[in-house]
Amino acid sequence: MYLKLTGGAIQGYRGKYRDKIPLNRFGVAPVIIPSVGTHYGPVAAELVLLGFNAAMITTGVRF
Repeated sequence: MYLKLTGGAIQGYRGKYRDKIPLNRFGVAPVIIPSVGTHYGPVAAELVLLGFNAAMITTGVRF
């Protein structure tokens, strides 16, 4: 089992929706995406949390 943090920048909103994303400056906002995963032999699975409203499950095979 492992934990992973991915960081970067996303293109934010402009105009009247500018305040919908925290820290949205100059149309760009920082982002941190946490995930937790596990692997068993060559098979791996990961749960990626995308804010408070979404999650994504990824799976793969290492070769």
